[in-house]
Amino acid sequence: MSEILVSFIPTVLVVGAVGLVLRVRKGRNKARSLKGAFYIFVLLVFSYSSWLSYLQYKIWAGNELGRYFLPEYQVGYFYFYSFTLFFLPYLLSFILGALFIYLLTKLNNSRDKTLFEDEEPYIAGLFMFLSGYPGILIYFVSILAVYLLWHIVEMFRGAKDVRLPLYYLWPIAALLMILVWRSSFVRSDIWLLLKI
Repeated sequence: MSEILVSFIPTVLVVGAVGLVLRVRKGRNKARSLKGAFYIFVLLVFSYSSWLSYLQYKIWAGNELGRYFLPEYQVGYFYFYSFTLFFLPYLLSFILGALFIYLLTKLNNSRDKTLFEDEEPYIAGLFMFLSGYPGILIYFVSILAVYLLWHIVEMFRGAKDVRLPLYYLWPIAALLMILVWRSSFVRSDIWLLLKI
């Protein structure tokens, strides 16, 4: 039971974030709401990482051989293992997501807010964060690929000076990341090379 729960929590977080983005789209103070939601999801993900560390501790404590990896026998191994496996992928994606929010906001402000809606940088940063590492790389590449393909299709249709909004592309790419998490790609050599 707990294995199923552990594996589906990231999926539930992404689906919940997509639902939140669609709901906030209709409200007021969208940027402020999504900024708060970004930090709530950060808190939820790091709470989830702490829970996974706790479960790992309990598993090792209940094992004859595993207990020798715990702090009672080896001072730093359990902390290093938990940090690199459960916290570091999301810490890296948090840093990159926050940097992306900052850069998109600056870029949008320098163009008199014509590139993105006010809340769009927070949507992008939220889903980049929820993708984790190395999922954030695939998320970013998929956004660029779909956007480029979209522009090529519009070019062949004869559209000129068309602004293609990314508003709904950010959550769609995050939902596609769920498919990547569930696929055999996460066990491939490419994924394992990208993984920390």
